[in-house]
Amino acid sequence: MSLISSLTSALKEINAQAKNQNNPLQTKLSQAADKYQVQPEHLEGILNYFSKGGKNQDNLMLLSGAVAKEMGVHNLKDPKENIEGAAKYLSQLQNRFGGDAEKALAAYFSGPNKIAKEGLPQTGSARHFLDSLGFDKNNGNIQDNPKLAQSQKALAGVEQKQSLPDISYETLLDEFLKKQENIPEMLRRPLAFVAEKLSPKANYPKGLGKVSEKYESGGRGVATVSTGKNDPGGVSYGKHQFSSKTGTMAKFLKSAEGKAFAPFLIGQPGEKSFNESYKKLATGPQAKDFEKAQFDYLARTHYEPALKAAKDLGFKVENPGVQEAIFSGSIQHGGIKKILKQSVESQKDFADLSATKQLETFYKKRASYAVKYAPQLKQALINRYTSELKDTINLTK
Repeated sequence: MSLISSLTSALKEINAQAKNQNNPLQTKLSQAADKYQVQPEHLEGILNYFSKGGKNQDNLMLLSGAVAKEMGVHNLKDPKENIEGAAKYLSQLQNRFGGDAEKALAAYFSGPNKIAKEGLPQTGSARHFLDSLGFDKNNGNIQDNPKLAQSQKALAGVEQKQSLPDISYETLLDEFLKKQENIPEMLRRPLAFVAEKLSPKANYPKGLGKVSEKYESGGRGVATVSTGKNDPGGVSYGKHQFSSKTGTMAKFLKSAEGKAFAPFLIGQPGEKSFNESYKKLATGPQAKDFEKAQFDYLARTHYEPALKAAKDLGFKVENPGVQEAIFSGSIQHGGIKKILKQSVESQKDFADLSATKQLETFYKKRASYAVKYAPQLKQALINRYTSELKDTINLTK
C-alpha cells in the first residue's frame, strides 16, 4: 500500500472517530476556534491530519518547534496549548492571505512564503492535505465565511510581524521520502520510524552482541563514553564502543542507520561538545532507537562480512558461541578476516573440529594479533580473551 493510500485510509477512520461526541479534544478545539475566529472544521482537519485525531494527547504534533515558539506554545505536550497554538497560527495565516482559507491551510502545511510565491499547490503532499479536508474553495472564501471576516476585523490594527515562520511540513516530508541525509530536528518524528524507513532490513539472532557488550562497555549501555586513555581508538561510544580516531562513529552517522541521529550531535567525535550531546541523546527518549541503529550498523558492516568469511573457511557459524565470537572480533579488529584465516591455517581439518575447539583456536590467534598491535595492553587483552572464551564456550552447550 502506498503512503498516500495509507494516509487516506487512516484519515477516513480518524475523521469518523473525531466526530465522536465523547472525544475530550472536541471542547478544546471548539473553544480555540471561537477564540481565534477560525472554522472549527478546518482546525479539526489539521488535528486529524497531523495527530491522527488526537489519539495521543501528549504528542499532538500540530506545530513544529519554531512555529510553536512563535505562537507562544511553551509545552508541546499540553493538548490545549497545542490546539490554541494551531488556531492562532491558522488565524494569522488567514489574515496574511486576505481571508483565503484554502491558501491559509496550504500555508499551514507548506509554509507561508512558498504559497505566497507559488500559489496553491495542484499536486503533491500539500494538495493531498487539502483534499483530505474535503476542502471546497467556494465555502472557504472570506466573502461567504462570517467567522473569517470577524477574524480579519479582530486582527485589524494588531501589529503583526512582517513574515511568519516559513516552516514547511511538505518540504520535510518530501526530503524524508527522498532519503535526504539531513533530517532537521524540527521534524520531531520518532527517530525509530525514520531509521526503519532508511535502513536495510535484516534479521539477527536475539541477543547477538551481548558478549561484545560485556567486554567493550562493561554492560553500561548505549550512553557509555570512554575516556580514550591508553586506547589507540581514542574516545569511544556506546555498548560496542564506536571509535572516534578510527572513524567508526563518523561513518555510522553518515550511514543509513545513523544519519537520522546526526543533527542531534554537536561537534566532531572525540570533542567535549560531541561527548555531551551524545550522552544527552543516548539517555533521552530516543535512546532505544539510537541503540538499535548502532547495533544494526555494526551487524551490517562488521559482523555480516566476517560471518561470511568464517562460513567460507569452515567455522561452525550456526553455533551461538561462534556467532558471538565473530561479532566480538569483527567489532574490535579491522583485521578480523586475517584472524579467521590464521585460525583455520593453524589446525588440520579445522572444519571438522567441534565448536569449542574452533573457539579455542580462534581466541589464541586473536590474542596474538591484538597484543602485536597494543603490547602495552598485553595482560589486559589476555585476561579479556580468557574470560570471553569461557563465555562463548558456555553458549555452545
